[in-house]
Amino acid sequence: ALLAWARRYPVLAGLLLGLGASFKFYPVLVLGPLLILCLRAGRLRPWLLTFGAALLMWLAANVPIMLARFEGWSRFYTFSSERGADFGSPWLVARDAFGIDPPIEQLNLWAAGVLVVLCAGIGLLILAAPRRPRLHQVVFLTVAAFVITNKVYSPQFVVWLIPLAVLARPRWRDFLWWQAAQVVYFFAVWWYI
Repeated sequence: ALLAWARRYPVLAGLLLGLGASFKFYPVLVLGPLLILCLRAGRLRPWLLTFGAALLMWLAANVPIMLARFEGWSRFYTFSSERGADFGSPWLVARDAFGIDPPIEQLNLWAAGVLVVLCAGIGLLILAAPRRPRLHQVVFLTVAAFVITNKVYSPQFVVWLIPLAVLARPRWRDFLWWQAAQVVYFFAVWWYI
């Protein structure tokens, strides 16, 4: 989707984002930074094409399954809303280290609220930067915000972030420190489990 966008194929980018969002939520996160970058550039039409194509693809991939097996289709969403703080989450640290253990509904609101605040900050960064940021950079920040505010830190989260980090052109030293920390985290959690 990011390559299609870079090659100026907004409909294809949207179709790929919509298909990706049918499997996992995080591709939807690309649409926010993309909107703000398009607003900053004064080019809203490509974003509208991308958003429309993403929505149509998501509907095409999901509506048949929703109609055939709604309970199974909706299980991911209900499970996500019902689960509490889990390994790697700052919310688990808040619970275990500081005794902050709100009910699930309140935890969902806190996690969503912190994500919204971080995304608003990323939006302000996009608008206020002296030079327009590249899409990969702000998508990395947005997905990272989602990862760190989530109630769970799943092992696949780092797989979502690595390509974006590489495309954002990080300092390799920082990237290698981050990956070393990921390896320590991986072994610590899985040995504990």
